[in-house]
Amino acid sequence: MSIYTSVRSCRLCSSKRLKKAVPMPEIQLTEKYFMTREEALNNAFKLPIDLYVCQECCHAQITDIVKKDILWGDFTFWSGQTAKMREHLLDVATWTQKFLVGKDKPHVLDVGSNDGTFLKNFPSEYRVLGVDPAKDIARHANNDGVPTICEFFDRDIANQMIQNHGKFDSVTCLNAFAHCEDMNEFFDAIKNVLKPDGIFIFEASYLLDIVNKMLLGTIIHEHMSHHHLLPLCTFFEKHGFELFDIFNNDYQGGSVLGAVAAAGQHPMSNNLKNALQKERDLGFSSTNYFSDFNRRLTQLRYSVKSSISHWKSSGSTIAAYGASRSSPTLLSLFGIEEMIDCVFDDHAQKQGKFVGGQGFPVLNTKMLTEVMPDFTLVTAWSHLDVIIDKNKEYTEKGGKFVSICPEFRVI
Repeated sequence: MSIYTSVRSCRLCSSKRLKKAVPMPEIQLTEKYFMTREEALNNAFKLPIDLYVCQECCHAQITDIVKKDILWGDFTFWSGQTAKMREHLLDVATWTQKFLVGKDKPHVLDVGSNDGTFLKNFPSEYRVLGVDPAKDIARHANNDGVPTICEFFDRDIANQMIQNHGKFDSVTCLNAFAHCEDMNEFFDAIKNVLKPDGIFIFEASYLLDIVNKMLLGTIIHEHMSHHHLLPLCTFFEKHGFELFDIFNNDYQGGSVLGAVAAAGQHPMSNNLKNALQKERDLGFSSTNYFSDFNRRLTQLRYSVKSSISHWKSSGSTIAAYGASRSSPTLLSLFGIEEMIDCVFDDHAQKQGKFVGGQGFPVLNTKMLTEVMPDFTLVTAWSHLDVIIDKNKEYTEKGGKFVSICPEFRVI
């Protein structure tokens, strides 16, 4: 039985006029770790992850969708696990609160709430609720004092929430906004649980940054959509709502926060007006915005693979740093999976296990200076500077870190 399904209609406008814009190699399913190398190699699930662009609304998306229980059942990403992430979520909570000034004991729902780190940032008078399908993570959030429903958010769960908790002044959906398979059903559920004057806040990796900065690590099976603002404005208008404000930030190389409300309630901000004009000026109102991206990608793939193949054939040891969600994409994209000896990672729940399909072990980052690989590829690409700063002893002893995304360079 297949673990994924293929959908050939646009996630935003339902058009069947989809065009393959970025052909990708099949990649190993992320976030799967096993106790033995043999078991890891026996669980090799390489799946399509080509990027398509809708010829009607210009929305970028993947169309091969991994089944929910497989994708999210044992999800290992915890939003509170890095200081950078915690700081970012505090900034987002602060931005959200400005839309709730004057509300009496505001009621906030976070969809895809993970371990509850984001909701902890709201003042004590706020009433907060999370919903997340990852069992272990939701259990941790509840034990940590953040009320969390362990379910996939949909119309039925939304109706149950209304019965048990009432409606909400704000619904937030941060990076999980890119995880929605059925955007129309999802937003119908959002509208259901919002009060008439409620605000929907979303965050997603921003397509302009993905394309312009070559943020290849954002192309993973969890990210079913790669959003920019022009298609989203049309999508929200179809539902009787309007995107009225945005804020760009540098999280994950470039993300966008958006504020959405029922039509006619808020004027469009200058930030949003300027961003929409920039998208038009840069050609993102057409369907060809990936053309130059593909050219640069071809060059980058050649540089990375040829260099690493040369190092390996010369007898060098090669490791990766970061058993991250982006790691399978990067290693498969560059065709270098079989050249990796091990991967170093900070997270205890991954250490001592083997990477699904690839078979190499996950080691504690404290072992980097013991193992001393000649080259260490930073697959946790968005943490490159922190990783280098944290591991000066490795480079002082002669080890070399290698950036493979968004650019190739030896450090």
